[in-house]
Amino acid sequence: MSGRKITQLKEAMSTILSDLNQGDLFSIVPFSSTVQVWDYNATESELRNGRRRLGQIRWGDYGEEEEEQAETLVPTVIATATSDNIEKAKEFVNDLSAIGATNINAALQKALQISRLSTEENSVQKPEPIVIFLTDGQANIHPSDPVSIMSNVRQANTGNSSIFSLALGRHADFTFLQKLSLRNTGFARKIYEASDTALQLRDFYRQVASPLLANVTFTYQPDQVARSTLTRTKFRRIFSGSEVVVAGRQSSEDFTSEVKGQSLSGNSQYSFTPTALPPADTNANASSMERLWAYLTIQQLLEKQDAGTDDVNDYYCCDEADDDGDRNNTDALTLALRYSFVTRLTSLVVVKPNENASSVNTEDASEATAPTAHALPDGIRRQTPYSASALQPRYSFVPPPGGSGRQTHYRPDPMLINHSHVISPGLSTANTLATLSDITWLSPNDTVVSLPTGVNRTVEVLLLATANEINVAYAACTTPGGESGHCRHLKYCVLHLFTNSREQFLEYFCRIDSFLGVCCPDSVRAPENGR
Repeated sequence: MSGRKITQLKEAMSTILSDLNQGDLFSIVPFSSTVQVWDYNATESELRNGRRRLGQIRWGDYGEEEEEQAETLVPTVIATATSDNIEKAKEFVNDLSAIGATNINAALQKALQISRLSTEENSVQKPEPIVIFLTDGQANIHPSDPVSIMSNVRQANTGNSSIFSLALGRHADFTFLQKLSLRNTGFARKIYEASDTALQLRDFYRQVASPLLANVTFTYQPDQVARSTLTRTKFRRIFSGSEVVVAGRQSSEDFTSEVKGQSLSGNSQYSFTPTALPPADTNANASSMERLWAYLTIQQLLEKQDAGTDDVNDYYCCDEADDDGDRNNTDALTLALRYSFVTRLTSLVVVKPNENASSVNTEDASEATAPTAHALPDGIRRQTPYSASALQPRYSFVPPPGGSGRQTHYRPDPMLINHSHVISPGLSTANTLATLSDITWLSPNDTVVSLPTGVNRTVEVLLLATANEINVAYAACTTPGGESGHCRHLKYCVLHLFTNSREQFLEYFCRIDSFLGVCCPDSVRAPENGR
């Protein structure tokens, strides 16, 4: 890693280190041909020697003897987030430079060793171990094949650390990183080389920085729920700002369940039953609840295919290829065709009556998550980290029609699934403004909005500017049509093209702190404050 990428990485790391909470435990593990661990007790001379040692073993000269030597030279250091340690860490990161090859296996082994020790040495309040793994290249130090690396990681990850992988730039092996993370209770993201790379890195960290609950499990009575229809029921961690949903089909009018989880205050367990439900939907077409179930099932089948697992709740799977991969694809394809979802297994053809060319925007079920009913509290907000209060019994089952015919009552309407919508070449209608009252997917008195903009595209609750917020052009952005714009509060830039379509609004979505924003084209004349 060199040039602009390492400069932006240093910028992002400075912000991330500043965001650490007092008392957090952290470690920094740079790697090239071999591995170095930042030591907050080291002198400047020792740090320089460490950086020199990091570059001593070059690609091509790295064998078993050098590997053993490197292991003995690399300490295991876990620092507490104090103001002094954070400043030392920033200085260390600022002095990093690109040297050597890419020893992914050794880096992950060392990171997992540190992560495991952090939990063993804190017997009273065990921290939740998380590894954020960033690379811009592919492994080229033995072992370099993905199967061997994942096998070694599986054996080393006895502390059940979540591995979140970041593929920086086009040379990183994203397929491998995605499988690595999915097998280790995390997920992978692509970080694109652009002027906002540092911002992408910072935002990713903030998504996973505050775990609230661990080992959350939903349990249902076997005679009340069709087991084969259940989506994922186990969640290794739940982060601040995220929600989870469990969907399935009821097989009985009676329904009871329980949810278990762990927080800083210990193990928690709650039993819950659905609240009063509205009458069943008699529409012959699939209801929004049923489509939500299908959407989640398709997504999780594709995740199992990517991870090489068969059990949707299996975090650690076989090292060899999954024999049921074809079945996962077949089941996902069947559901996608039945419910008209566009996925990587299906295609969409749109023919306009006048046969003019058009562009089609679709939503990929393999990368997005449909909005959720309240399977966990409505929009877990940032609160005391790792709080048991997030497990209060405010849950409901999501039964698609065909079982008891009952549906869960919740706001907002979960139907945010994007079928095909055709956008004409011109954006003339986009450049005229409506008002908040014209938006059909908002209620007149709404002050918050639930949208799938959180971790893994889960639903989060955002504030809606309706009162005294001023009309200010915030961060620069680009509209779906390629037009330059700025992020503004929604009430100052309501475009007609999304007043009837929440799906289309999501293409213009931007965030203003905790407020809902819209990428407003610069060609639009926004109203004055107060209008």
